[in-house]
Amino acid sequence: MRIVLDLQACQTSSRKRGIGRASLAFAQALARRAGAHELIVVTNESLADGIAGIGRAMSPWIPPERIVSFSAPPGSWETVPANLWRARAGELLREAFIAAQKPDIVHVSSLFEGLLDDAHTSVGRYRSDIATAVTLYDLIPLLRPDKYLSEPAVRDWYYRKLQSLKNAQLLLAISAYSRTEAIAALGVPCERIINIGLSIDAHFQRLEPTPAHRLALQQRLGMRRPFIMYTAGDDERKNVPGLISAYALLPAAVRAQHQLLVICHSAPEIRQKLLRHATVSGLQNDELVLLSEFVADDDLIALYSSCRLFVFPSLHEGFGLPVLEAMACGAPVIASNTTSLPEVVGRADALFDPHSPHAISIAIAHALGNADFLQSLRDSAPAQVAKFSWDNTAQRALDAFEQQYAHDQAQQAVSIGVSGFAPVPACRPRLAFVSPLPPERSGIADYSAELLPALAAHYDIELIVHDAQIGLLEQPWLQANYPVRSVSWFEAHAGRYARVLYQVGNSYFHLHMFGLLQRIPGTVVLHDFYLSGAYSSGGDLALQRELFHSHGWRGLQAMTQGKAGAVDAYPCNLALLEAAQGVIVHSRFAQDASRSWYGADLARRMQVIPLLRGVAQRDRAAARARLGLGHSDFLVCSFGLLAPSKRNRELLDAWLQSELSGDAHCKLAFVGENHGGEYGDDLLATIERSPCRQRISITGHASEQQYEDYLAAADLAVQLRGDSRGETSRAALDCMAAGLALIVNANGPMAELPDAAACKLPDLFSVASLSAALGHFWRDPAARADLGAAACRHVLQQHHPAVIAARYAQAIESFYADGPLVHERQLIAALAAQDESRTIASESDIDSLAHCIQHNHPTPRQKRLYIDISTVAVNDLKTGIERVTRSILKHLLEEGEEQFRIEPVYAADGLYRCANAASARLLGLQLAPLELQDTVVEAAAGDIFLGLDWAPEAVLRNRPTLDAMRRRQVRIVFVVYDLLPLQLPSCFPAIVSEIYRDWLLAITELSDGIACISRSVADELQQWIDVQDAGRSAPPLRPMLGHFHLGADIDNSLPTAGMADDSRQLLDRATGGGNFLMVSTIEPRKGHAQVLDAFEILWQQGDVAKLVIIGRQGWNSDVLGARIRKHPQYGQRLFWFEGASDDLLKRAYRQSTALIYASLGEGFGLPLIEAASHDLPVLARDIPVLREVAGAHAWYFNADNAAQLAASIRQWQELSERGATPVSTGMPSLDWRQSTQQLLTFIRSVSAAA
Repeated sequence: MRIVLDLQACQTSSRKRGIGRASLAFAQALARRAGAHELIVVTNESLADGIAGIGRAMSPWIPPERIVSFSAPPGSWETVPANLWRARAGELLREAFIAAQKPDIVHVSSLFEGLLDDAHTSVGRYRSDIATAVTLYDLIPLLRPDKYLSEPAVRDWYYRKLQSLKNAQLLLAISAYSRTEAIAALGVPCERIINIGLSIDAHFQRLEPTPAHRLALQQRLGMRRPFIMYTAGDDERKNVPGLISAYALLPAAVRAQHQLLVICHSAPEIRQKLLRHATVSGLQNDELVLLSEFVADDDLIALYSSCRLFVFPSLHEGFGLPVLEAMACGAPVIASNTTSLPEVVGRADALFDPHSPHAISIAIAHALGNADFLQSLRDSAPAQVAKFSWDNTAQRALDAFEQQYAHDQAQQAVSIGVSGFAPVPACRPRLAFVSPLPPERSGIADYSAELLPALAAHYDIELIVHDAQIGLLEQPWLQANYPVRSVSWFEAHAGRYARVLYQVGNSYFHLHMFGLLQRIPGTVVLHDFYLSGAYSSGGDLALQRELFHSHGWRGLQAMTQGKAGAVDAYPCNLALLEAAQGVIVHSRFAQDASRSWYGADLARRMQVIPLLRGVAQRDRAAARARLGLGHSDFLVCSFGLLAPSKRNRELLDAWLQSELSGDAHCKLAFVGENHGGEYGDDLLATIERSPCRQRISITGHASEQQYEDYLAAADLAVQLRGDSRGETSRAALDCMAAGLALIVNANGPMAELPDAAACKLPDLFSVASLSAALGHFWRDPAARADLGAAACRHVLQQHHPAVIAARYAQAIESFYADGPLVHERQLIAALAAQDESRTIASESDIDSLAHCIQHNHPTPRQKRLYIDISTVAVNDLKTGIERVTRSILKHLLEEGEEQFRIEPVYAADGLYRCANAASARLLGLQLAPLELQDTVVEAAAGDIFLGLDWAPEAVLRNRPTLDAMRRRQVRIVFVVYDLLPLQLPSCFPAIVSEIYRDWLLAITELSDGIACISRSVADELQQWIDVQDAGRSAPPLRPMLGHFHLGADIDNSLPTAGMADDSRQLLDRATGGGNFLMVSTIEPRKGHAQVLDAFEILWQQGDVAKLVIIGRQGWNSDVLGARIRKHPQYGQRLFWFEGASDDLLKRAYRQSTALIYASLGEGFGLPLIEAASHDLPVLARDIPVLREVAGAHAWYFNADNAAQLAASIRQWQELSERGATPVSTGMPSLDWRQSTQQLLTFIRSVSAAA
C-alpha cells in the first residue's frame, strides 16, 4: 500500500505548536511500523524553511527521493480576499500533485491550515476517488462560532475546511470525545471515524533538575517560591483568567508560600489584559509570573518536573497534550472535568468544574494541602501515560488504512472486472483513425486496412488521411464502412472525436502527423522506434530541430559528420512520445529502447501489443505450379528488402556451405527488391560465381500475388536481422501464419518469439550454425511440420486481428482513463472552472500557475546533467579554471553520457538558464536557423547539477534556486580547484577570501558530492570541513568527497587559435638560447615577483638566461605588472605575453629550455603536465600537490627568498649541463577525455549513493 503523508503542519506556524509536533511524531511512528507499506511525504515548496527539518526527522525511515514538494502560487493566505483565486488554485494543484503520486491512501495531518500563510489543504476538490484520511483534533470553532468565527473571511475559510473534512473517507480522532463530537456535530457515520489517540515526544519524562539548575532557571524566570504551573495557549477557552481568579481566591497564607506560573505565548495586548485581571483579582506583583515568550523544551521539562502542582482549567479540548506532558514529567496534575480531559487524566478525583473559579480554587487548595494526594497523583501518572504511545496511535491508523484499502480494492474489482483493464465503453466511442491507407505503398497502410474491421467492433471509426489521398482509397471494405476525412477537415472538427489513434512509422507518409499530434493529442501506435528517416524527409531543418529536442548537443553535432550518420544513429522520436496520450509498441525491445534513450518514465507510458496477423488458407499446389516448382523441389525463402541489416549475405553463404547446395532439387529465393548499392552488387556477383546460380534467385519487387505464392510454396523460411531499431518483422509473422518452419536470429523483437514457435539462433550466429540448421530441417520433414504447426498456433492465439483489436481497445481506454495528459487536461479544466465571482486571476497568476504545473508534473524525459559554465558563458578570461571548464565541457558535449543528457547552463537573475548560445559558440555550430533560446532551467528529480566553473558570486546569489533543486531531489556536485584564498589570504584581495569562504560553506552545505582536482585538495577540504563541523550547531556537513586529475592535451580543450606575426617573431626572439618559461595568471601566490628577483640576481652575475612569462594580469598585481613593463631587460631578457593564444602557448612549450613553477599553492598544477607533454624539463616549488602531480619527473626547490631561488636555478643549470636533472618525459598524465571520465565516475557514484 502506498501511503502519502501531507506534513504541511510541520512547515506552517503549527510546527512550533502541539499540532506540528504531533504531526511529525505520528509520521515517524507510522514510518517505524510501516513494514512493506511505502510512505511518501508531501511538503509545500512555498513553505521551504521547514522542508529540510522534515527530511532530517524522517531520514531513518524514508529516503530523500520519497520526500517531495508541490508548488503553488505564492500569496494565498485567505484572510486577504484578493488571494482567494490563488488559494483555490493551490488546493487543486496540491491535490493533482498528490494524485500523480498514485497513492492508495492520503493522510492529512492538519486540515485547518492556510488562513495566515501559503499552506494548501483540501479533500475531494480535484478528484473524489482517492481515499483520504484526516486527523481530527477538535471542532471548537464550529461549536463556539461567536468566539472564533465572527470575521467573515475566517468563517468562510473554516466552513470550507469543514466541507473537506466531510469529503474525507476516514477521520482519525485524537480522543474518544473528539470522535463523539464529530459524529454529533457533523453527522459523520460512526464507521468512518476512529479514535487513534495521541501521545507526546519521548523526551518528556521526569528529570529532577540539580539544585543549581533549578536555582538558575527560577532566577532567570523570576521565580522565588514553589509554584503552581499552567502552560498552553491564551485562547478564551483555555480559561486563563478563570485560573487567575481561582488562584486569587486561595488563602493569603497559601499564596504567600507559592507563585502562579502561567506560560502562554501571547500578543502584548493579551499579556497586559491578563496582568490587569490579576491586579483586579487582588494578586500582588510577584504572585503571578506570566511568561508570554517561547520556552525551550528543556526548560519546560524542568518546570514540569519541579512544580508543586500542574493545573489545566480548559473549557474545551480535543485532547490536552500539556496534561500528558506534565504527567510524564512527574508533575501532580488536576484538570477540568470537560470534553477530552477526563480520559487523559484518568482520575475522577483529579477533576474540577472549570466554569467555577471557586471550584478550581477548592481543587488547588485540596491538592496543596494534602501531601498524600499529591503523591498519589504522581504515582498513578506513569501507568496512565503509558496508555498513550505513538506506536499504538500509528498502529491504529495503519489498521484503519488497511481496512479502507481493502474496501477500495474490492469496489475497484467490481467496477473493473476480472480482466484487470479499464472497461471498454458499451457504446462505441467515435475514433479518428489517422494513418496512410491503400493504395499508398506502405506496410503500415496495409496493416491498418487489416486492423480496421476488427477494431470497428469497439469504436465508431472515421478515417483521417492526407488531403491528397481523399478519393483514392481502393479497398471496397474501407469505402463502404468508414467515413473518410482529410487532415485539414479533422483539424477543424477534432472536437467530434472521443478518441484519436495515430499509426506512425519512419517514412514521409507520417511526417504530417508529428505536428498534428502536438495540436490534437491521441494514442500513438509506434511501428518504428526510429523516426529520423521521417524527419529527414521533411528537410534538414526539421531533422536538426528534432535531433536537438530528442538528443541535445550530441544529436546536433552528428549532423556535422553527415546527415546519413545522424539518421542511422538517433531515433528522433522524443517530441512524439511526449505529446502522445499513450504509446502502443509491438515489442518489448521498443519499450527497452525508450528506457535506454530517455529513462523509465516515458517507457511506462507504453503498452506492448504484438503485430496482428490473420491466418489464411492458401493453395500450395497452385502456388508452386505458378512458380514452376516441381513436386520434389525444396524451397528456402527469405522475405523483404535485401540489405546489410537483413543478413542476406550470411544466409547465402550458409546455404552455399550446406548440404542443400549439392542437391539439384534445393532452391533459395530472396523474395524482395535487391539492395541498390555495393551490398546488392556483391550478392549478385557471389550468386553468379556459384555453380548453383540457377537455383538461387532474387525476385525484385514482389507483387502481392507473387509474395503470397512464395509463402504458400516455401518449405522453410529464414528471417535474419542485425542492428534492429525496434521494428517488428511482419515477414516473420507472415511465415509463421503460413505454417512455415522459421529460422531467425535472436535480434531485437525476434528474440521475443517463443522458443517453441521458431528456431532461434543466437543474435551473433555463425554461418556454420545457420548452415547446420538449414540441413537439419531439410532432412527432417517431421521437425519442419511440428515447428510450422506451433508457429501457426502462436499466431492464432496471440496475433489474430480480433485478439489484437480487443487489446487495442483496452490500451486506448486505459490511456484515456489514466494517462498523464488526461490528468493534465483535467487539472487545467478544473483551474479554468474556478469561481471568479469574488476574485479573478491576474496575468502574473497565470504565469505562476504554468510554472507550478511544470514543476509539479514535469514532462517525462531523460535525466539531465546540468553543467554550470557561468563564467565561460559570459566572459572567458582563459584562466586555468576556464580552460578546465572548456575542456571537460567539450568532451561531455561531443561524447555525451549514457545516463544523462548534457545541458550547459549559466546563472542569470537568480536562476539558471540553458547556455545554448555559448555552447554553440564553443562547438563552432551555427544555430541561427533553429532559433534556440536560453530558456530557464526546469530541473527535476534525478537530474544532476555540476558546478564546474568557479562562479562564487553567482552561486551565492542563486542559493535559493539551488536549495529548491535539492528539495526536488536534484543531486548537486561542485568542483573545488583549491582552498588557496583561505590558506594564503595575503595573496588575494580581502574581498576574494571573504567571498570564497562564503562560497565554500555554501557548497559544502548544498552538495551531495564535491570533486577536487587532486587528492591533496580533497584532504585539505576534509580537514576544513572537520573544523567547520566542530563549531556548528547546524547539521554536520556531509558531502561525498572525491578527486580527479586534469587533462593536459591543449588540442582537445577547445584551444584558442592563431598567432600574430609580431607575436611569433617576439616569441622566437624570447626563446632563442636558454630561457625559462612561466605559465599562469600573474597574481601574488604564483611567485612571479620572487622569480623576477632571482633572475635579476642571475643577470647581475652574468647569466644570459631569459625569463618568458605567459599569462594575464590578475588581482593584486598592478605594481608587479608595471615593474615588468618598465624593466630595463623587458624585450631583451624579460618577455611577457598577456593575451597568448593556445597556439602561441604550445610553441612556447616547444621552444623553451625549462618550465619554472614557483607557485606557493595550487589545486593541481596543469602547466606541469602540459610541459611534460612537450618533454620540457620542470623546476617546481616543493609543495605536496606538485609532488602528487609530477612525482619524480620534476626538480624541486625550496626558496624563502630570491637569493635561495637564484641559487637553486643555478644548481639546476649546472646539473642540466651534465644531463643529471629529472626528465619530464613519462610524467603520469591524462588527456581530457580520461579526465572527464574520472569526473563522470565520481558523479555517477554520487547519483547512485544519494
